[in-house]
Amino acid sequence: MDGVSAAASVVTLLELSWKVVSLCTEYYSKVKGAKDDIVRFRLEFETFIEILKKLQRLTESSKTAHISTSRSLADSIAQCQSDLQELKRKLDPGKRQKTMSRFGMRALKWPFQRSDVERIMISLERYKSTFNATLNLDQT
Repeated sequence: MDGVSAAASVVTLLELSWKVVSLCTEYYSKVKGAKDDIVRFRLEFETFIEILKKLQRLTESSKTAHISTSRSLADSIAQCQSDLQELKRKLDPGKRQKTMSRFGMRALKWPFQRSDVERIMISLERYKSTFNATLNLDQT
């Protein structure tokens, strides 16, 4: 993955992360249960977004030649993007909400069990660690 591709991929991760935060805000205002999990999601993703912003600056800078050769970073970005797209798909009520509204049902249900939230948080922490390690390597 070259520097331009890495930068574009990080921008995609940022966009997906912002969408997840936005969807969590919608759930928080409309869902009665799971508020603790939703708040945790938002806080973790807001921290993740800050790391992604730093990674974006790094990938867009002129001194990213060594980043372009990092296969593990490219793999992590690709896997993270896939995970975030799946997360967004599960969070986005889309057609399901429109169908429920047509039948007079307005309830929005948080799509995750506590164990799902734990699994997602572990994955997110792994991505944060990987991306932070890249940022730390650049400082040396």
